[in-house]
Amino acid sequence: MRVKCLRLEHDGKSIGPGINTWFTVGQVYLVLGIHYSPGREASFWVLTDDRTTPVFKGASFFDIVDGTIPKNWIVRSFPTGGFEIIPIELTNGFSLEAFIDRKPDAVALFGNVVAKLEAERVL
Repeated sequence: MRVKCLRLEHDGKSIGPGINTWFTVGQVYLVLGIHYSPGREASFWVLTDDRTTPVFKGASFFDIVDGTIPKNWIVRSFPTGGFEIIPIELTNGFSLEAFIDRKPDAVALFGNVVAKLEAERVL
């Protein structure tokens, strides 16, 4: 799945310090997952311009250019009514905190997932 960045601001206001440097308008980004919580905008989990930092970003900032859901993604629902659609490899034993802390196992697993998604690239 791929999305193209449409804008960097929300209602003419900056979306936060440093965040505008993570994306480039018109650039296509790899989606690592989709998250939805009731009453909130759906968000994409995307790799930023540095191609190593994953962030959740509101879906309204993007246009879907390849809506193909990879075959290894699953849907997980939450008691709150929300859900996420993510690679199954990131549901068993993967810790985002461990990845942020650059723990070797988490970094390796994340890198493998990204490589697999990139290999499926249609664009």
